[in-house]
Amino acid sequence: MDLARKTKAQLISELNYLRSIVASKDFEKPFRKEEDRFETAFLENSTPMAITNIEDGRYIEVNEAFVKIVGIKREEIIGNTSTGLGYITAEQRTNFINEFKTKGYVENLEMPTRTKDGELKYGLFNSSSNRVGGKNCLLTVVTDITKRKRAEEEKQILEERLRQAEKMEALGTLAGGVAHDLNNVLGIIVGYSELLMINADMASSTKSQLEIIMKGGQRAAAIVDDMLTFARRGVSNRQIINLNRVIADTRQLPEFTKLFFCHSFVTFNVDIEPDLLNIYGSSIHLSKTLFNLILNACEAMPNGGIITVKTANK
Repeated sequence: MDLARKTKAQLISELNYLRSIVASKDFEKPFRKEEDRFETAFLENSTPMAITNIEDGRYIEVNEAFVKIVGIKREEIIGNTSTGLGYITAEQRTNFINEFKTKGYVENLEMPTRTKDGELKYGLFNSSSNRVGGKNCLLTVVTDITKRKRAEEEKQILEERLRQAEKMEALGTLAGGVAHDLNNVLGIIVGYSELLMINADMASSTKSQLEIIMKGGQRAAAIVDDMLTFARRGVSNRQIINLNRVIADTRQLPEFTKLFFCHSFVTFNVDIEPDLLNIYGSSIHLSKTLFNLILNACEAMPNGGIITVKTANK
């Protein structure tokens, strides 16, 4: 029937009928079903989700997955804020709100978070506005990307280690080249020192000076040997030696004399085994090690003391 042909009584009757439908529970059922579906999907979702008040950021509702990721009981979360819980910082909250105000939503915002026990986690935040109970709210979905972030950090560490290894390899190659060049120079110094010492007519003082030059060249050769070892090109020069002889040679070094001149309050003693058994090693490297130990001992006793080097068969 056309609306223009309806009588006043018919219109009033139909209006009253519509009012009765609106007032009935049957009219509310479809909406209640939708609310029930949303509540079920929200609470039982395996992805962390939360509903917060836009104005003050207080939590209105959270699901169980969100409770697990935050590590805080639901009763403590509801009515509180993310900053109040220490989940994110005030600065992060400000950045979050600014992005929402600019776009009208938040999409894939990555933020580090803290659980109640202080564990660092990483979340990917996605939020959109919703009306709940007549209030403007945010529905936020959080994706836990902690494992991915830690994998990325581990990858960066490994890449940095690889870069360092490549640098060390380059330095080793450089050291090897320099060491070979130095060996040629040291070979001349040590070789000619030995030839000059063969001269029987030479004064004893001159021979003593040449011996110092020769031993200095040998010690420099030991440093070169270290460089070659660092470059993985050198082979340590080992032989059968007597440790007592190493101690005696170390005491004859100019550096040793200078050391105890600078530490005049320190007394140096030796207690050696006369029949000490020989060992297999590098006399130059052992001498360097012994000298460094004595140097450390002197520096550890600024007010003076006694340093004793002892050898014994075991």
